[in-house]
Amino acid sequence: QTANSNNADLVELLTQLKQSENHVLSLRVLLTSWYLDTSSKHPLTYTSYVALNRRILTYRDIDVELAVAYLGSIPDKTMVKELQSIIPSIQNDFGRLRITAVIGEQLALMWDKEDLLRVFQSLQNNARWWTSLTAHGIKVDTKTFQHPVSEIRSEYIKSIVPELLEKSGMDLELAQDYCRQFDLTSEFANTCYIEKLLTMDSSVPAGATLLSRVYGSHGSGESKAWEKQVCYAASGVNQEQLVVCYRKLLRKTHPQSYDKIKYICSWLVNYLTEEDEVSTDYTKLMRNKASSESNDSGNIKTKVPFGGNGGNTSVVGDKSVSESLLVNSNKENDSEIQLYTRYISVMDYLALVHIPTSILAECKFVDADSALPHANSIGNVPFWKLIDEPWVVLDSL
Repeated sequence: QTANSNNADLVELLTQLKQSENHVLSLRVLLTSWYLDTSSKHPLTYTSYVALNRRILTYRDIDVELAVAYLGSIPDKTMVKELQSIIPSIQNDFGRLRITAVIGEQLALMWDKEDLLRVFQSLQNNARWWTSLTAHGIKVDTKTFQHPVSEIRSEYIKSIVPELLEKSGMDLELAQDYCRQFDLTSEFANTCYIEKLLTMDSSVPAGATLLSRVYGSHGSGESKAWEKQVCYAASGVNQEQLVVCYRKLLRKTHPQSYDKIKYICSWLVNYLTEEDEVSTDYTKLMRNKASSESNDSGNIKTKVPFGGNGGNTSVVGDKSVSESLLVNSNKENDSEIQLYTRYISVMDYLALVHIPTSILAECKFVDADSALPHANSIGNVPFWKLIDEPWVVLDSL
């Protein structure tokens, strides 16, 4: 009877302590009590642990070890619900979100929950990068960043790379680190970096003053700094990807940036010339191999259907087909080489021609958006306008 009375008094005391939200004292009394066994204590400690954890997670500075201790004292499913319930309220506070993810990671390790561990590690990584991106002035749409459809999520994550380069002062290592963290290749960061350098409105490095961007720097060392940076980034990109990249960028370069247009054209000419030489060597090898075969066997023949003429066929040798493809490829390369070589010749000639900016500004072909001359190219005629509409340019001059 005395024991029952003591238990009743203890429960009443604990109830009063909880109602006054004095959960720390409630736990101390309960855990040091001699009157209740462990099975009876558990349901009474549960509410105090949950209440204390919720309070800790609202503090400005979260005590990670204490939060882990409290949450580790309740069932794992309840622990997950408690952490999930706090995340929406701190979704835009990336620092607190990261600390919450750290707590979740430690608890997942404690409970040996691999799936849960991956979730909290991913959230921790996201929060760390969201903090960094926000610090660089980049707005992050956290919902799209974590979109359940992988294609949408991946495209959004990729779309941040060019802005990250621009806002970080062209920090390639930072962009590469970002790509690695989110399953993008370093080559993607490099190609974005190259695109930014070659399409900038100035050959002055990012972070330069407005005056230097407008009037440029005429020192040969500084004016070629972009070329060294492009070469460095290009060294980490597959050549086939570079070809696609340069072809896409050629018409995106500033029309008065002759040095950048010439750089791209020269690179493509060199690459395509080497490709032609390899193709020619391969064709010679195949012909020598064919001639060394037995004259009786001849070419291996394959029936290849022609047009819709009732299924008529033509017999063509496999080796002849491969040679024809190589010849066609070489012709396409030759045509492209001639085009880029012509561009280079025109730019070499234009480099010798100086047009006063006062005359250039009055020309009909100068758009309002590009009225200011490009840095390091004062007096240059807009190249693509000259190529596409030569008489419009010449008549204006």
